[in-house]
Amino acid sequence: MKQVARIITNTKQVKFLDPNGAEVAGNADDCRAVGGKFKNRICVLPSISQAQPSFTANNISAGQGNSIELAQNCNVTGNYNQVLGADFATVQGYNSKAIRFGEFVQGFSDKVARAQRSVLMFQGRTTDANYTEVYLGGVDNKRFIVDEIKQTLIGFEAYVLGFRVDSGGLGQSMNKFQHATFAVTNGELSQISTTGTKTNNKNHSNSWNNRYTATSDTPDYIKVECKGVSGATIDWTVILYVNELRTDAI
Repeated sequence: MKQVARIITNTKQVKFLDPNGAEVAGNADDCRAVGGKFKNRICVLPSISQAQPSFTANNISAGQGNSIELAQNCNVTGNYNQVLGADFATVQGYNSKAIRFGEFVQGFSDKVARAQRSVLMFQGRTTDANYTEVYLGGVDNKRFIVDEIKQTLIGFEAYVLGFRVDSGGLGQSMNKFQHATFAVTNGELSQISTTGTKTNNKNHSNSWNNRYTATSDTPDYIKVECKGVSGATIDWTVILYVNELRTDAI
């Protein structure tokens, strides 16, 4: 896509810059990328008849062509973004898509969800030495679900915080920085290689841990779990910074 040079105020025609820095009319692909209509060999932005954001089911949508389905308490800004079944989602950009509870999404791509990033926040508590699943927003069964229809590559960085809150070891803690990669191929979710730990700042025994597991369900999801020690009450927060590539988004 060419860089936008200027927008003519009275006609809303978009002018672009060619590789030599000259002002040109652009082509249909350039126009589509900025949400315009290419007609008579010029790109024109459509008129915006709605001056204020729309509010439905506690959803806020500001922009053109956004859709929010089976979700509430969402905030969408930009053009042609989608929310599907993801309550409390926040979406910004162009052709972005949220499918997970409380997801923060930013994206800009030529097709819906082709390239985007998001933030997912999990919380939970452990009271023993078993792996315990933690959930988005601490709400049971709100998980890191995946799009099984698209061939997808998912890479994320994780910040794992654990803080002991019982009197037996109040203040013991862990701050772990990790990265992991998962893929959806022919509708099946799997992890690529192993989870890598970059740093682990801690003042506890080495038995505290966490893991991510590709889990088959409807839809498949990445299970997020944490593990403490017997007799210890530990609060956990896992924040994932997710990058996604969908190879056949439409």
